[in-house]
Amino acid sequence: MIVFHGRKRINNDKPFTLDYIDDPRCNHEKGPGIYLTDSLEVAGYFSGQDGVIITSTLTGIDLMDLPLSTFTPELIEDLLEKKDNIEEILADWGFERKEAMSELVENIMDQDTPYDIFISLWAEAYMHDPKNLLKHMQELGVSYTTIPEEQKIPSTFAVAFTPECLVDIKIEPACEKIKQKLLDENTSELSI
Repeated sequence: MIVFHGRKRINNDKPFTLDYIDDPRCNHEKGPGIYLTDSLEVAGYFSGQDGVIITSTLTGIDLMDLPLSTFTPELIEDLLEKKDNIEEILADWGFERKEAMSELVENIMDQDTPYDIFISLWAEAYMHDPKNLLKHMQELGVSYTTIPEEQKIPSTFAVAFTPECLVDIKIEPACEKIKQKLLDENTSELSI
């Protein structure tokens, strides 16, 4: 899938990086990762006229392609046990450890989509440790997630868990990229 990412400025050595993923100033509304869209207009909104638009091909396995049954109680508990501060997290539940873990697993599993489980894992346990959550998603063989329809604006929106799933990267000034799209659209309308 061809995707776009708009931003105000770019580090040409590393156009996509997770270096700032745990910066609280970053927008993580849809979960941690690299935000992408199939809409040039949406990317242009985030880049502004003076920013850049990065075009790339998104590769790998989409979390949303996994059946919900992939997320067994055992898998969720394993992902929670990998947390360094799991004892603190369980203590917040106010039960004995075993009962707290059971309640937390049940709460995370009580979701409608794999994306919702990912968000619940993030919110309940990995909010302050997003790099490790993304690492665990990659260990499951997942590279990114698309956002379910009811969660997004009317375009395909995805969150990449690793920069390695983005290939054929091209960086262009936003104003030039959008100008070219408008020219292409007008030329195709004239040729009809």
